[in-house]
Amino acid sequence: HLDVEGISWLARHLRARRSALVCVTHDRWFLDQVCTRMWDVQRGTVYEYEGGYTDYVFARAERERIAATEEVKRQNLVRKELAWLRRGAPARTSKPRFRVEAANELIKDVPPPRDTSELMKFASSRLGKTVFDLENVTVQAGPKVLLKHLTWQLGPGDRFGLVGVNGAGKTSLLRAMADAARSDGERQPSDGRIVTGKTVKLAYLSQEVVELDPDLRVL
Repeated sequence: HLDVEGISWLARHLRARRSALVCVTHDRWFLDQVCTRMWDVQRGTVYEYEGGYTDYVFARAERERIAATEEVKRQNLVRKELAWLRRGAPARTSKPRFRVEAANELIKDVPPPRDTSELMKFASSRLGKTVFDLENVTVQAGPKVLLKHLTWQLGPGDRFGLVGVNGAGKTSLLRAMADAARSDGERQPSDGRIVTGKTVKLAYLSQEVVELDPDLRVL
């Protein structure tokens, strides 16, 4: 859970080291800064690419384009072989056995979809015009003032990312919004007001994921 400054420091530190490194991360910027080679694990196969994450994205797109072209050629060949096999039973007896077997093998070997996993589709109720309205809000952690005079409107379909160093007040702001939503506006920050839309159903996942049942499996 490094903040942006910690990630930047770590990237500089690793670039300066004369050592071998294998890095597993979802941070694309970090991969670009640190890595000189990428391994992409797909369906039991490891594909290797030179460069960082950006280089990998372009190279993978080219590989997939070539694979798609080859698949079109294969499908055309499959259609031709199917037509050849279906020219009638009498003619089939005179067809070379090796070609019949090869055609059947080609038809049988249809690859499955590249990625069979699907994200769950969450049902959502209709949101009104108001999701969160913050007016002149001040957020405090004990005596320490983290944010002052914040006015912010979050509407349906909006997606915001809060970026800042540890202790800047990102989580405290989210907690203040969650408190106002769960208490129907009764619990408010030390100054200002947070209004939550009537149709809003709040879902909140903390950094420590304490909301999840620890006995549940990932699936």
